[in-house]
Amino acid sequence: MMFVGFRPILFLVSIGFSSLAFSAATPLSLLVKQCLQLPPLATGLQITDKQKQHDSDSLAQQMTQLEHRLLGFYNIKDRVNYYKQFPIHNDDKESLLNCQFYLSDSLQRFVLSDEFTQLLPQLLNASNTELTQLGQRLYRLLYKQQTREKKSQLHTAQAAFKQGLASQALSLNFNDKRCQLPQNITGSTPEQTPTPFNQSIASYLLQQPNADCRKTIWQAYQARTIHRNTPILNTIIGIQQAYAHKKGFNDYASLQTSTQMLYSPALVSTFLNSQTHSTNIPPWNIGIALKNAEKSPFTALSSADFLDKIYQALTPYGIRVEPISPYIHRVWLNGRLLGELFLSSSHQFSYLPIRHIVVGQQFGQIELKIKDKVLNYQAAKKLISITAMAINDLSQGSHYYFNNTLGETHDSANIGRYWLEYALTQSLIGKPLAKSRDAIIQAYRQQLTVFRAKVALQTYQVNQQAPMKDLSQDFVNAFGDTWPQVNNYPVSFSAIADEGPLYYQSLWQASLGQYLYTSLDHCHDQKAIFNALVVNEKSTKLTERLSHLFNTPITPYELIQKIQNNAPLTCTVAQ
Repeated sequence: MMFVGFRPILFLVSIGFSSLAFSAATPLSLLVKQCLQLPPLATGLQITDKQKQHDSDSLAQQMTQLEHRLLGFYNIKDRVNYYKQFPIHNDDKESLLNCQFYLSDSLQRFVLSDEFTQLLPQLLNASNTELTQLGQRLYRLLYKQQTREKKSQLHTAQAAFKQGLASQALSLNFNDKRCQLPQNITGSTPEQTPTPFNQSIASYLLQQPNADCRKTIWQAYQARTIHRNTPILNTIIGIQQAYAHKKGFNDYASLQTSTQMLYSPALVSTFLNSQTHSTNIPPWNIGIALKNAEKSPFTALSSADFLDKIYQALTPYGIRVEPISPYIHRVWLNGRLLGELFLSSSHQFSYLPIRHIVVGQQFGQIELKIKDKVLNYQAAKKLISITAMAINDLSQGSHYYFNNTLGETHDSANIGRYWLEYALTQSLIGKPLAKSRDAIIQAYRQQLTVFRAKVALQTYQVNQQAPMKDLSQDFVNAFGDTWPQVNNYPVSFSAIADEGPLYYQSLWQASLGQYLYTSLDHCHDQKAIFNALVVNEKSTKLTERLSHLFNTPITPYELIQKIQNNAPLTCTVAQ
């Protein structure tokens, strides 16, 4: 596959909003107009006595017709999310926000309607597993609905919390001259003491040779929003706790985990504790550690050539990628067209879904933003990651949008993707060199995620089984140093405001995906594994799929123990 650089996709040329003046004919304005003119969502189904007796074939036919009528709503919703990724004028941003509210309200009215209330039991009790899975996802949408006033309060508070963190402002006076950086770095003169801190935290930590000063500045930086964001976070917690009480739970952490694969705060805590390993590198020293470490060996090559390698590594799973042009690649699974990848040149690797696949209704479309070259191990890992995400999304095998876009649970939705990503990584670049920069950042990021997940889980528990002092020990266990003001941490990362107690989910899925790869790598029929973990055409529950792969039932607690002990199960799929 030869080409010189990447070209933007023709129909995406207009997304460079920051440099364009919008007129009434721009794609964004037309999208907003379409959005606000959408008619109310309705099933349009007539549930007959025959269907009430669970005639799944007849219900499936009508649901397919309903799916076709709702595709316009789904596609506009996805296109709005796509446009949100780009810098746009404030007026257009407000229009897009109005569209989002309109879509959210439309969906809420739909799931609260009498039509939907009548339909849902038929889906939940259908003998067709695909319809049952759809019913369970729609029930989740119904279950999590809050009043418009509460949703507005919550979204406003979450936005304010993130805005507070976006500020890099940190005003410090260096009474201790040792913590001032040398004059050739700061540009200060000897008379300018004490000197205000006025540069990025990362830059300072990287340039400051004194470890005590690095620790002081880092801890001050974590507390920079303590006065602004603490009351905002308390508002968010209050709204979510009240909602949990309304649903009959003691706290929001218990409510959120009750429908997950890890179905209780205690089970999540067990997993997080099992994943705690000391890096002996506190956050204020990570920059210095990376600066002094060597990179993993890697031969630079073009992104086009590396994509070719990824595509070749996908063939055992029945995936074939056909380049139609340098910037449009068509994806097939066992001869069935899944959709298209649109490649565009960028300064970073990223993944942007445009349209989701619905089998029998529409193909998927995904944009991959690609650098021209893959220069190192981390860049290769990132390109593998976004490609695995794209293949995972395009390969979803259901006839219904929500089955393909909402996981069976939040913490199991991407297990297949992480399995595929780890398999491709091992096949193409392997593990990073021991003690290399790549190995250090990988281990550090994992412990940072573990610690943040513990903080988030505890923050949303009313009767905290583990007091905050235990977090101090958790910090020592993960990073090998103390942090007396660890109670400042809840206001220092944005995910606590929206993901909340489910912050653990990416770590859990990545750990389980890696474990599944370890257990299943020796199996001969890799297509069957791909179909089970990614495609899932029959919409089978994950627990049943895992039981089939290993020919034994296995509980989440047993999985945690086996992941921790690195004790792989025996694969029973055509070895």
